[in-house]
Amino acid sequence: MDIVTLILLGTVIVALALGAFFGLIFLDLLIYAINHLYPWLRKIAVWAAQPRNLFSLLVLAGGVIILIVFGAVLLHSILLLILIIFILPLFFPIGLGILVWVIKLIRWLYRKWRGALTSIYTGIRLQLLKLKIKTDVHKGKDWDSKFADLKSKLSEEADQARRRISGGGK
Repeated sequence: MDIVTLILLGTVIVALALGAFFGLIFLDLLIYAINHLYPWLRKIAVWAAQPRNLFSLLVLAGGVIILIVFGAVLLHSILLLILIIFILPLFFPIGLGILVWVIKLIRWLYRKWRGALTSIYTGIRLQLLKLKIKTDVHKGKDWDSKFADLKSKLSEEADQARRRISGGGK
């Protein structure tokens, strides 16, 4: 791989990560607004999220748009496309229903992968803690000279103890 491909791949990965982050923040704010500021929207969203209602709304919206575009092509009138403005409110409950399904999908994925995510997070924290301990222990110490000093000190103390036991070092 050349450097341009790597830079492009890195840019795409960073853009996806940032997009997911800000997308989840926006989704969280939207959920908060729907639940707490406009409680009646929650009822509409739950109603629209039922599969039979969501499918019916999608078929209705798609059919009306196809009829308007088909009529505009047959009659050669661009003014018929203005009728699309009148069916735009139909997409509002569709969007709310899709939002409920996205929330259900995120909740399901979180429940399914919670253990794996927690273990990855814990593993990363343990590795960072191990690295910190390793760098703190090695910071400013030369272990060979430290052990040599400790060994000589212990051997001197051992010699003193032997002399005391044998009675020669009073």
